[in-house]
Parts: sequence; C-alpha cells; structure tokens
Amino acid sequence: MQVIIANYGNLVKKGEHVPKDKLIYAQKLAEQYKEENAALLPLKEEIAAIHQEMLETDGSYVIVSQIAYPGVTIAISDISMNLKDNRSHTKFHKAEGEVKADIY
Repeated sequence: MQVIIANYGNLVKKGEHVPKDKLIYAQKLAEQYKEENAALLPLKEEIAAIHQEMLETDGSYVIVSQIAYPGVTIAISDISMNLKDNRSHTKFHKAEGEVKADIY
C-alpha cells in the first residue's frame, strides 16, 4: 500500500500525467492507510508497554514438565534460547544475561 502511494506521489511531483481514476485510487489508499495506522497506534503502544514490563520483570521462569524438543525457543524477557536437544523436567530462568537451565 505504501509503495503504491509513494509511486503515485512521485509521479505527481515529477509533473507526469496521472489519469484521474488512478489519482482517486491513490487518494483512497492514502486515506485507508492513515485510518489503519491510527487503529494500530494503540496496539503498538500496548506492545511497547508489555515489552517494557517484561524487561523490568525479575524472577520470571519457564518450566518444562514434559518434553521440549529441539528447535523450541525459550524466551524470557528480552533473552531467548533455542533448544538443540530434548529437555524435560527443566526450569529455565534468566541469569547473567542469558537463559539458564536447571533440572528440577
């Protein structure tokens, strides 16, 4: 959507002829884009607030009581760990800037 709006905007700035129906289409797209962006703003703010809260949370952990398979990503706050082997009965926590695993 942004690319189409930008392309038509560039054509108009260059003084090139753009058919009226194409201009109307570009204007409608621009209005729709503004509306969708406005609707997304509260969600982006909420995501940012949740992310900040996650960064400030201490003592968070993930417990795997069954099996977590290779390829699973364990994420705590802003740190993540990709498992390379099966893990079971493991508690993952954030320590020293990385995700650590302890058997429980």
